[in-house]
Amino acid sequence: MTLKDLFMQVRFDDLIPSLLEQDENTQNSICSFREAFDLLRMMEPDQDFKGKVVIQWSKTEEGEEPWIKVCHLDNEWEKQLAKEVVLKEDVQLSNEELAGNPLWLVRWTVGADIALKTFLYSLIVS
Repeated sequence: MTLKDLFMQVRFDDLIPSLLEQDENTQNSICSFREAFDLLRMMEPDQDFKGKVVIQWSKTEEGEEPWIKVCHLDNEWEKQLAKEVVLKEDVQLSNEELAGNPLWLVRWTVGADIALKTFLYSLIVS
């Protein structure tokens, strides 16, 4: 399944609990997450691009609570949406939990936010 497929299989309202788990400040930014989600669903993946998004458990310090880490995403979203989603063997999450993690990264990554706003602008002027 590609990242685009994953976003197409879920509803935004079902992602909210996963987004709220990421950061207590998320509640104040739900509209921005919705905007990013809608834009990603409208974008067409680069069909010629091949790659993987790896989702795994991680922790930085001994005794720290493990957290979900999304690897190999950057801000070229047409390419990122074409990537296959790869789960490490110990990751068992719902599609909503899986989609919430990369969406959280999209919203909080400055470069990705700029890319999404650029894409929105291109839709308005075309």
